Order: sequence, then C-alpha cells, then structure tokens
Amino acid sequence: MGSRQLPRLLTVFVTAFVATGVIAFASPARADMTININPGSLTGKPANEWGDQECSPQLGGGPLAGKDIWVFNLPGNHETTGDFLSLTITFTTPSGDVVKTIPGPDSGIVLQGHSKAWIAVPAGWILKAASAVISGVADQFVLTHTCPADGPSPSPSPSPSSSNGGGDGGGGGDGGGNGGPLPKTGTAVTGLIISGLLLAGSGVVLVYLQRRRRIDVDDIS
Repeated sequence: MGSRQLPRLLTVFVTAFVATGVIAFASPARADMTININPGSLTGKPANEWGDQECSPQLGGGPLAGKDIWVFNLPGNHETTGDFLSLTITFTTPSGDVVKTIPGPDSGIVLQGHSKAWIAVPAGWILKAASAVISGVADQFVLTHTCPADGPSPSPSPSPSSSNGGGDGGGGGDGGGNGGPLPKTGTAVTGLIISGLLLAGSGVVLVYLQRRRRIDVDDIS
C-alpha cells in the first residue's frame, strides 16, 4: 500500500511546488528601502521663510516657544509607498551641523492619508540634508511645510562645516553635493523560498526512489 501512495504524494508535492513558485515570482517580497529628500526641499532657508507654513496638533502642535517644527511627507499611493520607518535629518546651526533622527525626542511619525513625519528643533536651524527608511517603494520624499517658532527666530551664522555660504543658492547646492541618492536596500526572500522548496522536493524524490528500489529487490527475492 505504501508503494501505491508514494506516486500520489509525489504528484501532490510537485503541484504545490509549482503553485508556490508561480506565486513567489508573481508577487516579489516587499523590503524596506532608503530614499533621499527631494533636493528642491533644501532651500537653505529657516522655517520662518519657508513658503508653506502650517501648525497642526497631530504634527507637533505649535507654534512653540523657541522651536521650529519641520514636517515631511511621503507622497504617492500609500499602498505602494508604505510608511516612514525612520528618518535621519541634518540641520545647519550656528555651532555646526547637527544630525537628528525620527522617531526620537520632539518628533514623530503619523498617517494622514500619506505617511508624515515631524520634528521640533531650536528656532533658526536650517535643513541641510535628509534621508528616510520606508516600508514601500518611492523615489523620494519632501518637506511639506513648517510651523515657525512663536516669536522672532534668530539668524544662524554660517558654520565652518556648512557650505551654505551667503545665500539661498548655497543651500541648494549643498543638498545636491551630499553624496547623491542613497542605495536602495532590502532582502529578497523569493530566492530563499524557491531554494527551500527545491531541497524539499529533492528529498521527497530520493525517499521515493529508495523505497522503490527496496520494493524491486523484495520482488526479485
């Protein structure tokens, strides 16, 4: 009875193997990826000079005393672009460049139609560079608006490490010279799935052949 069931088991396994392979190739696994901010968002201007200004309770509140809020947006279809997982933001300050991460103190990630992130920093800091790890697929993200501090913002002095120079053009140029887009990263699991199925299939075939050989020997005896 065992020799009669083996061909059926082998047929079921092969059918399942083929179906799984088709699904794996038709639906590649989604992996996290790293993208850069749109260079157009790097204007070299402080928050109180940014064109779009808005304060929202869901995006840091504000206006805050002595702190500017910067808000970033991951545009596109949310089903495709996914969500912000983390952001690394570089600001130009009077004492030099400062790197901040989101999520972290005075920052957060929320979903409002699109994935958005915000961070509150001392008034007068200037956005220099930004990158983000996202759960979907997108080319870049943007600075959507700012919420300037309550009260006048100090004018930051150019720092030795900053290439903003004396005007807005320096800010844009600095963003473009920040090393270019970061490589997209991720772990492809489709190959691992197929390899595992192939190994399992080989094992079933070997067991079947071994049992078949034993049956043939018993028949000869």
